[in-house]
Amino acid sequence: MPRSHAVRFAFLFLTVALPGCASAGSTEALLAARRNAAPVIVIDPGHGGTSKIAGSSANNARGPGGLLEKDVALQIGVETAEILTRRGFQVHVTRNSDKNLSLKERAKVALDRQATAFVSIHLNGNADPRVQGTEAWVHRTASGDSRLLGSSLLQQVAAATGHRNRGLWTGAVDVVSLNHHWPTTAASLVEISFLSDPAEEARLRTQAYRTRIASAIAQGIQDFVNRSSSIPVVTPTAGVFDHDDPEP
Repeated sequence: MPRSHAVRFAFLFLTVALPGCASAGSTEALLAARRNAAPVIVIDPGHGGTSKIAGSSANNARGPGGLLEKDVALQIGVETAEILTRRGFQVHVTRNSDKNLSLKERAKVALDRQATAFVSIHLNGNADPRVQGTEAWVHRTASGDSRLLGSSLLQQVAAATGHRNRGLWTGAVDVVSLNHHWPTTAASLVEISFLSDPAEEARLRTQAYRTRIASAIAQGIQDFVNRSSSIPVVTPTAGVFDHDDPEP
């Protein structure tokens, strides 16, 4: 039996086969089963669908050639989930098709599972096609773990894109607000790059580049979970975050 299945079986046995058992031994066994379970990660591909739903717009950034943020976010998000699954994590995506959900519905996927980490994937846009860089965002009331997750994502994704590291920002980013998540869940939003840059749009059309970014996001999450000493300590900068215009 695979280890992950054995852990699930142990957890179910302790919670179903032994109802009401209050012995110290059973409590310790239950806690051990939970500790040994694979971390739960929720990947949130931003936007989707055709209409705005409770703060979540159908699409935001658009490349000069018509490439849509919602489509790229979905492609990269699904591939990130596949990579993490292969690495032994329990992974859930908020959407795996072209549909939109409210910000609270996206967060609820993580809340219901008491997730270890929640990562929302987006691309940026600007009226000036020369603007480029990688950012990560956390809520202004974010926990230390959320800031560590954001720092880890920022380091890995900026290295993968080769663009300027624009820093870790804080703002009223509702989808990663602690108000909508389990208290111990680390939550961050990553703005991979500016889709409004024609050269970047061309890169994002290629599978190889999207796979590189997905691998970077997965590595950023894994480094966070493992508390890698290579994660830089980033001091967040206060910014203004409007979900329909994430440019600070």
